[in-house]
Amino acid sequence: TEAVIVGGTGAVSAAVETALKTQLGAANVTRIAGTNRYQTAMFVAEHAVDDLGMNADRLVLVSGADWPDALGAGPMAYQAVYGYGVEGPMLLTNPTRLSGEVASFVMEYGQPTELCYVVGGPSAVSDAVLNAFNALRDSH
Repeated sequence: TEAVIVGGTGAVSAAVETALKTQLGAANVTRIAGTNRYQTAMFVAEHAVDDLGMNADRLVLVSGADWPDALGAGPMAYQAVYGYGVEGPMLLTNPTRLSGEVASFVMEYGQPTELCYVVGGPSAVSDAVLNAFNALRDSH
């Protein structure tokens, strides 16, 4: 009855959006897109917290440079809907420096205090990224 398209027209074509609007009605189709995958992930995370009841005190941090870790982390978000998982959104970061979108999300919603997963080893999300993420806590 409703569809949320994640990504711009480069990821999901306008033709798909038009077809969904025809089938479901324009009011029932929403596109969430940023200028890049990191911003799109931040917008999805904001939607998840603001509109779907996910917990901003819990999140999953994953590399946006290589899709397998994000794909593997997806079921944690799915399970959150049923109360078994993290119950928080997934954010993408650059593997070697903390993405500004992650910092922006934390500045808006606060540093996670309950639970945070970083998916992948140091080559996926470097220790520098983890240290920068943890330093956000000290700045609040």
